[in-house]
Amino acid sequence: KESTLIKYWESFKSTLTKAHKGGLCEYPNIENIKSKVENYKKNYFSNKELNKLYQTEPDSWKDIKKAFFFACYTGLSIGELYKLKWKNIKSIKKNGKKIYFYDIYSKSKESIKQNSFPSKAMDYLEIEKNKDKKIFNLPDKISNRSKAFKLWKKKAGIINNKTFHDARHTFAYRIYSKTKSIYLVAEKLGHKNVEITKKYYTDMNNNLDQHIDYLEKSYNIESNQNRKKKSIFKHGNLLSYKIKDKL
Repeated sequence: KESTLIKYWESFKSTLTKAHKGGLCEYPNIENIKSKVENYKKNYFSNKELNKLYQTEPDSWKDIKKAFFFACYTGLSIGELYKLKWKNIKSIKKNGKKIYFYDIYSKSKESIKQNSFPSKAMDYLEIEKNKDKKIFNLPDKISNRSKAFKLWKKKAGIINNKTFHDARHTFAYRIYSKTKSIYLVAEKLGHKNVEITKKYYTDMNNNLDQHIDYLEKSYNIESNQNRKKKSIFKHGNLLSYKIKDKL
């Protein structure tokens, strides 16, 4: 990770400086040296891999499977899923349709993360219990969560370096493949701005909406050139003249 790389590099420079002060070496020319980060395409799970995982039950920590597929539909990280409670899952009715969404407050970031998700994701949740109870029963330690996922993935016959976090990348690529909009990906992942998304997904093009003309067609506004001029002083127009504003 970039943050880890920079941390190690700064520590190394500090060590060189101390070595110079101790007379162990000449002062190196390190001022113009900067850390370089290689950008790699993020991993995501294919349909074939998802089917294998769906058909395989974990030997331990059964909820790792439910949490993983829920992440594929919501983009939530395993850390967020570990803390997710029933009170964070909500729904509203709009135009006769029930819309599900999660509502998470992060104390560390002092922000609210809120997003809708497909009703299909609800299939991976059990019957609602106590509002303050965690939805998924996952290991407390991060290392044990990773181990549980690796064992399940191995049992499913998937031998690669993909991790649970790649469910989030799978979610992002599914959105992009359907919409070609990196801005929507940024919104759904909860990024503060699209620049963060570009940094993580360098292979996603910054596509602007090529079909934006549908918007102007949705407004029924007559052009001044095509409309006959009316005088508001003409008999009957003073009270009946109205501006049409239809969406």
